[in-house]
Amino acid sequence: MKLDINFETTAKTDATEAQSHARLLIILRRLLALAAFIVVLALLLNAGRALFPFFVGLVLVYLLGPIVNALDRRLPRWAAILIVYLVCGLLAFGAWRLIIPPLVSQIERLIIALPEIINTLRHTIESILAFYDERVASSLPDSITGAIQNGFDKAQERATEYARTGATFAFAQFLRVIEIVRTLAELLIVPIWLFFVLNDQRKARISLNRLLSHKWRSDFWNVWSIIDRLFSSYLRGQVILCAIIAAVVGIGLTIVRLIPGMKIDYIIVLALWAGIAKFIPQFGSLLGATPGLVLAFAMGGPTSALAVLVVYFIADWCENSILVPRIIGESVGIHPAVLTVALVTLGSAFGFVGLLFAAPLTAIVRDLYLYAHRRLSNESPEEAARGLAAAHEM
Repeated sequence: MKLDINFETTAKTDATEAQSHARLLIILRRLLALAAFIVVLALLLNAGRALFPFFVGLVLVYLLGPIVNALDRRLPRWAAILIVYLVCGLLAFGAWRLIIPPLVSQIERLIIALPEIINTLRHTIESILAFYDERVASSLPDSITGAIQNGFDKAQERATEYARTGATFAFAQFLRVIEIVRTLAELLIVPIWLFFVLNDQRKARISLNRLLSHKWRSDFWNVWSIIDRLFSSYLRGQVILCAIIAAVVGIGLTIVRLIPGMKIDYIIVLALWAGIAKFIPQFGSLLGATPGLVLAFAMGGPTSALAVLVVYFIADWCENSILVPRIIGESVGIHPAVLTVALVTLGSAFGFVGLLFAAPLTAIVRDLYLYAHRRLSNESPEEAARGLAAAHEM
């Protein structure tokens, strides 16, 4: 009887020790994963500018990945990647030959003409103020008039100084060739890294899946799916949208210039700026249209400015009524009031990059919060993912 009791006690002790050992191993594995995460995060934060080529490569993965996957159905994956590389190279060469030379020429002419444009705007504003003084009994306060004139005087002086020192500025930029060559050398890493990422994308997913614990596997891929869906759909849609807006503005301004009596120049610069400005939500239309309206008003007066305003209005209408519903859709779905706060917050924290990615980052944080809330409400990973998808469809 004592033997049986001792045997049961020993078995219970062994079981307790085994459980304690298993718990210790789980804690050690979690600490190891946490330490690895901290080390990787510290390395990424300390790398700083060195990660810029890989950031460019990550953006290209999202842009080119769907094309490679479509070609992969009929070709070997390496051949599909090389075909995409070839097409992108031809497009880049064509853009370099057809767009870059006139773009550089227009920028140079704009810098030279900047003092005259500012002077024209100054005289126009002064004429408006004089007309106001003549037709209205009361005049503007002297402080306001003096401030306006002083502002235009300073702007004209600075613009004249910039034009006179254009050669010095060009020479100073030439001295930075070493830095430019360094940046280009870093970007040469991108095609090689991008090839391996695109070619081994599925293998990497399988390998990562093996490394994950079965307890975390579903949650990890659900979180990954949320980030990938929002970021990729927004980025691809925004690039297409900006390219179309740039083309619409360019064609519209060209048509305006062909109308007798209308004066507008620097069309390529204005079209590209209109497209780039569209990357910034909420304020992109205003930022993209302002330079064109100012230049049209300075060169051709109110009539040309009104015609250019019509072009930007048509482009904005096409964006909101036709392009956004079909290209971007409701993948982000952030209320304008919330998005404005996110723009200000992320813009002040991360600069221009924060403005560019404020919309998808805000949407990602929202969906991750909703997913975590569902998981903490005792829903399984599959139920939480389905519930989040159903919420987007409503």
